[in-house]
Amino acid sequence: MKSFFTALIFSFLVSYIHAQVPLSPNLNTIVESEKRIALRLSESSETIADNYDVKYHRCEWNIDPNVYYISGSVATYFVPKTDDFSELDFDFSYNLQIDSIRYHNSSIGYAQRSDDVLAIFLPAL
Repeated sequence: MKSFFTALIFSFLVSYIHAQVPLSPNLNTIVESEKRIALRLSESSETIADNYDVKYHRCEWNIDPNVYYISGSVATYFVPKTDDFSELDFDFSYNLQIDSIRYHNSSIGYAQRSDDVLAIFLPAL
């Protein structure tokens, strides 16, 4: 019984030490950014996506564990809630970079704002 408690205490100690490993500076920045956004949204009566319904996101990622870099694409299927729909706003960390945004196979404009919001400007239909 004594060895069981010793093993249990050792297990908790190892778990505690492992939990104290600091995150990389870039990951810490992203975590803090996501916390700010979550807090802002929880205090607001509106959400970022209040003028459209997202039906699904299709994400395709290229990840190499040997390189500190992720690339990929995200396709979003959405349905507007209003007739005067002209802009999509997404929660998107300012630390991430966008190569291009396409809508029906045409490049469209966007703005990566410092408040971690990605604004996508849709063409007039």
